[in-house]
Amino acid sequence: MPYWSIAPGASWTYRNNPTSDPRIERATYTVRQVNADGFTMQANFGDADLLVDYDYRCTDEGIVGFGALLSALSQFNARTELLEANGVLVPRDLRVGQSWGATLRLRQDIQIGDTSVNAISDITLSHRAVGEEVVAVPAGEFRAIRAEGTLKMSTQAEVRGMSVPVDFEFGITQWYAPRVGWVKAENVAPTGERIITELVEYSLP
Repeated sequence: MPYWSIAPGASWTYRNNPTSDPRIERATYTVRQVNADGFTMQANFGDADLLVDYDYRCTDEGIVGFGALLSALSQFNARTELLEANGVLVPRDLRVGQSWGATLRLRQDIQIGDTSVNAISDITLSHRAVGEEVVAVPAGEFRAIRAEGTLKMSTQAEVRGMSVPVDFEFGITQWYAPRVGWVKAENVAPTGERIITELVEYSLP
């Protein structure tokens, strides 16, 4: 895939700022295994002493796999089960003017103190590659495709016998550089808080 070099040992380290948990401010993703139709990537959240494996499939349409997104949504304090997923994470031949997306349904069991919350959520991801520009991050300067989009999440939560609907939307901007892949993201939360993720260093065999 022109915008992502998938090979055993390839790694990318990112910094998140701000984050609700300082232990996951920095994370390294390493390709552990490549097979005929996909690959396994391990996330190392060093300060949290946490290793997580994510499996991805490579199709004619692009990369399929949403484990990292689900981990980010659960913030490690909820048991999350993916019930259904359609679409791609990144298209195979990323180009300016292209649109892509995905829909997911998931179940979450969350414990907040002595209160149990059971929820079903429907997520819609929409992206469009709007142009090319030079972006600077700690790992260097890259000429990258800028993609803008949204993450919409509609949740029906059961709390102490009551059904509570919760809807929110994130604004998403991502930059992808040839061979290197994802180099930067800016997510805007419903509160207006801006969360920035930047590539700090990378290694491509």
